[in-house]
Amino acid sequence: MALSGPGVLDALVERSGLTPTDAGYLRGQFEFPDEATMLRGQRSTLLAVLAERAVGEEAVTEAILSAYAPYRTASGGYRLEVEWRYVKATA
Repeated sequence: MALSGPGVLDALVERSGLTPTDAGYLRGQFEFPDEATMLRGQRSTLLAVLAERAVGEEAVTEAILSAYAPYRTASGGYRLEVEWRYVKATA
């Protein structure tokens, strides 16, 4: 998230010795048909695995469910609209 602000990623690329040639945003979505599928996907990330080791599976599951609550659909699935920032660069 910290890299998505205007010019932030471009500046990082330049500090790395590269020259930005293009930049923009890509839009997409993540859709999960049900809670179990969403949890399986989210709990499979390295961050979730490390968090589970630190605070336990129940705490991580509760945190994920809380974070995803606004994205729950009427059918019981989850849908998130997402945006990614990209920068193309040359050496």
